[in-house]
Parts: sequence; C-alpha cells; structure tokens
Amino acid sequence: MLSDLHGVEVSPCTHNTQRVSLAYLLGLDCMASLLSGFSWKSEQYKNEHFETLKDHSRELRQLNSEFREQFEQAVMLCLKMLSKTGVDRKDNNAFTVFLSSACTPKPELATLVATEHNWIGLLKDTATDCAMAAFGDQCLEFKHNGGATCGGVGKSAFLTALVPNGLSESPLKAKIGSTDAPDSATWAWSWDLEKLQVGEGFWLGERGTLRVKGRLASGVLVTEWQPSRLKSAVKLFVGKEYPHREYAEIDQSGEGGVKPIPVVVISDRARVGRKGGSAFIRVVGWGKGVAKEEEK
Repeated sequence: MLSDLHGVEVSPCTHNTQRVSLAYLLGLDCMASLLSGFSWKSEQYKNEHFETLKDHSRELRQLNSEFREQFEQAVMLCLKMLSKTGVDRKDNNAFTVFLSSACTPKPELATLVATEHNWIGLLKDTATDCAMAAFGDQCLEFKHNGGATCGGVGKSAFLTALVPNGLSESPLKAKIGSTDAPDSATWAWSWDLEKLQVGEGFWLGERGTLRVKGRLASGVLVTEWQPSRLKSAVKLFVGKEYPHREYAEIDQSGEGGVKPIPVVVISDRARVGRKGGSAFIRVVGWGKGVAKEEEK
C-alpha cells in the first residue's frame, strides 16, 4: 500500500502538485515535524523509520519486532492526520493540504480552492482512488503554457499519469515492445501518441475528462480538466463507454503491464496574487471546529 501513488505533494511556493507514493509523502519534512514528539524507544529507530520508508525491505524491519511495531504506529499516526486531507467531501471545490513545520506550533491544514486550481475535481475520492496531500520540500515549476513558476504567478499544474482502457475508438493506439533483453519473453504495452489531436478527451468517469492541449518534447501530454457530464454518466451506466483511469496502483507482480502516459493537468486560470502570494485559507488546529481562518 505504501508504494501506491495515493499521495499528492504540493509545492509551497508555486502550488504545483504531483502524484507521489504514500511512502514518499510520509518521508517529507512536514511528517518528520509531526513525529517530533513521538516516543521512539531509541534514536536508531527514529532514523531507521525514514530509511525504511525509502526501502521497505530493510533488515531491521524484517528482524526486529519492536522496531516493526514502532514503525507501524508512526505510519498509522501520520495516515490518520493525512486522512483529513484531500478533496472536501462536502465541497468539491476545496482541496485540503497538510502543513507542519518548526514554524507552526501545531499541525495545520491549508485549503486550495478550485477557482485557482480547477484540477482539484480530478482528485476527489472514489471507491478505488483517493488523494492524501501534504506540502513538500521542493519547488515544483511548470514553465510551459503559462504555468506557475517560483516567485511568479501563473496557472498551477498537476503532474500525474493515465492508464487508457484500450477499448475506445480514440486515435490513441496500443503498441507492444520488449522490456528487457532482446530474447526476453516479457512484453509491455505502451502507447502511440502521434495521432492524438488537440481537444481529444480522456474520460475518467465520475472524475471528469482531460482534454489534450498539447504535448511536450519529453512526451508528456498537457491537458485541462473538465467535469463529467450527465451524458457520459449515462453511457457508463448502460455499458457503452469505459472510462480511462489515473495511474495510482503499482503493479507488484513483476509482470509486463500497461505503460502509463505521463500527463500534466494545467488549471484553466492563473492564480490570483494577493498580498504577494496566492490565495488559500489556513485552518489552524485539529479540533472538531475551525479555530481560526486566515487569508494568505
């Protein structure tokens, strides 16, 4: 589960975001700050915890039951906090992000709003997908299509990947290629993007549609998110259309599988500068109610 891409890292300076594994999310500085008061039974366990998030097969976790218990307790504590993040179930226009650092006396939540980051609609929880979010340790920039860069304004972007269903009549075609040595019997599916046209859509069911805006030299598709329409929902209900899906679960079988298509989902409008920065609401504290709200 920790290897699956159910995490979302948010850049504190640009608000650009990217899909990451839960293990990566749990290893961020904000998570270390959250665990600063955790009762580790030894300093070694504290250091080993973050090393184990990078490599789940480390020997201490396998052989030391005491450390394994502490590791699992720390992970569950962090996941409990992160469960409060993601798209607000009562308001699909709000995306809650975890924040904790030496500068914040208590863990906090910041809410990004869809008026500045309309790709938020893509991240709402479903029966098979979820998004836990935290502010990361790095500046994420997107220097194309008016994207947000460090120290400036622009349209925020979300980096993820898609797994097409392979059943549609789209110009997107599957192709086979060898993955290992030339004599390998293992093959993986990849995708031919050459015939994709601007405006082509990837329908993701209840999570909306991604419309192609262009393609970077690296092969990454630049897209824009649109909400689902009732007509599309009817097609799914009657079995006439099958949605594509966001790449979130890692294939652990070791077998060749479908190669996901990297995509950047860019917002439909630029962030609004407000007092030198973008607008978001910081929610202080973890109580039942909102103790305080500040506009940044």
